[in-house]
Amino acid sequence: MICETRSFPGCIEAHAGINRARHEIAVFHFWESNDHLDRYLTWRAERGDLDARSATMRREQDFRTYSVP
Repeated sequence: MICETRSFPGCIEAHAGINRARHEIAVFHFWESNDHLDRYLTWRAERGDLDARSATMRREQDFRTYSVP
């Protein structure tokens, strides 16, 4: 999914990190604007990608958004 994210309009960077000891995956996206991110998340939700990812996880996904002035 990272390659698709990187090619989505407005995506500046996308990276994933894995912490095997804690059984965690962290995905980091950097976007040109909040509108670009909203369009991306809507696109992923409409395709069913977020539900498909949730089905393979032990707990619910945790989304956090931070803005830099």
